[in-house]
Amino acid sequence: MAGTDVLEKVVQGVRAVQPAESDRLVKILDEARAPEPEGLSEGRRRRLAQVTVRQGQADFRRRLIEAYQGRCAISGCGVKAALQAAHIESYDRPATNRVSHGLLLRADLHNLFDQGLLWIDDSYRAQVAEGLDHYGEFAGAELPPTADPAHRPDQRALAAVEVLRAGAVIGTVVSSSLMVLALVVGCSPPWLLARMDI
Repeated sequence: MAGTDVLEKVVQGVRAVQPAESDRLVKILDEARAPEPEGLSEGRRRRLAQVTVRQGQADFRRRLIEAYQGRCAISGCGVKAALQAAHIESYDRPATNRVSHGLLLRADLHNLFDQGLLWIDDSYRAQVAEGLDHYGEFAGAELPPTADPAHRPDQRALAAVEVLRAGAVIGTVVSSSLMVLALVVGCSPPWLLARMDI
């Protein structure tokens, strides 16, 4: 079974592990003390992790691939293995898996988007944060039209993300300005020291 088949047919049918089951599994694994796999370097270790599965993610990605004709909305990359379904606003249950609340992005661009270093402005153009010269070619790139005009990215969702991104930038500037002011004036109020982790 191919990777996407497994994701769409098997993972979608998996139920969530209940906390009691998880605790029991951890106890069993701790008691078993399975040996480290042969051939792993000394710096690598196994670990048990809980992962939150986004319900409907495979279908959301499939619909975004259809909407953007199998190409990254910013770079135009058509390598399906490199394309990811990005939520414009944070995932919050399957109801947020609307195509108009998503973008089909190449994996690296998706990471930048999620970190607020790449965003889509109100004219549907990509914008790139200062200092990301490697990604400068995408600054001002216009999103292609979607196959169905109703699937065009939602302006309200894009604006909400822009407000959050701008707030984070302003918060960083204010913190930096307060630190400089304290150094120039020669005072270090306790609330500022706590904010600067000093």
